[in-house]
Parts: sequence; structure tokens; C-alpha cells
Amino acid sequence: SRGLGDVYKRQESGSNVYKGITAVYSSDGAVMATATVVDNLNGTTTVIVEVFSWDADNSIWANRGSPIVQNGDGSSEVPLALSSDGSSLTFAAVAVTGITFPVYDWNAEQSQWEPAAIEPFPFATSGAQSDYRVTLSSDGIVLTVAPTARALINGSNSLSLSLIHISE
Repeated sequence: SRGLGDVYKRQESGSNVYKGITAVYSSDGAVMATATVVDNLNGTTTVIVEVFSWDADNSIWANRGSPIVQNGDGSSEVPLALSSDGSSLTFAAVAVTGITFPVYDWNAEQSQWEPAAIEPFPFATSGAQSDYRVTLSSDGIVLTVAPTARALINGSNSLSLSLIHISE
């Protein structure tokens, strides 16, 4: 085995404390997405989703586009999924209506992540981001969302698995 270098190092700075990180990879391991939860120490959190590509020539993980920044709900973990080829991603986001799962697609020509041509899928009106798990199919067109046991303990009275076909 061989190490692929340090990917992600952050230090606590001033008014920010890092609460947790989630990482997922493309099937070939050449693309990695992370979701970092930042505690703003004022009762709010911020979720920073970043994507990196392995640059074998320089043996480094290089940023793939700009970070996607969303408000958080205080959870220390954010469900995150990346398609097999690393060209689509989704994560749990907090909206006025509850927890949603926006889908972003990589625009190679513009070198940026763009919201997919669908509205973020609203999943829950209560609970926390960390109460759910999310996956994307290998081609990035089917989104699966499922509650964890914690969601059931926290008051959800149904166990359901949602499959959403993403089409433009």
C-alpha cells in the first residue's frame, strides 16, 4: 500500500471550532469529497463541502472547484455522497422547510460545481442532518435517502427508504 499524502488539515481559528468531517471517494479513488462542520460558537454551524482530485504528477490532492458552503443545524456529521466517477454529489442541507438533499454536477468546462437542474429534494421537516444517510448511484442519477436509528429515536414514526430519479 502507499499513502496518498495529507489531504485536509484545518486548525481551529478564532471564532471557529471544527466539529466533524465526512469523506467519500469515487470508485477509482481519484476524487474525494469532504463535508466539514464548523461550529461558529454562536449557536450556528456552517457546512463546507469540498472536492479534491488526485494529481499523480505532483502527488497532491488538488481542489476541484470552489467549496460549497451551507448553513448547518448543529450536527457534527453531514451525510455526503459522490457518484462513482466523481462528477455528481449530494449532501444533507438545512433549509427553512427542513432537511433537503441538493445535487451538484461537475462542469468540467467551467471548472465548477453547479446545482443540478432539479430542486433540492425535501426529505424531512424535523430531525437533524446527521439523522439520515444518503447515496448516489454510480452514474449519479438515482439518489437514495434513508433515516438512521437516531431519526427514529428522535421522533420519526416511520421507516422509509426514498429513491429519487434525478433527471434534467
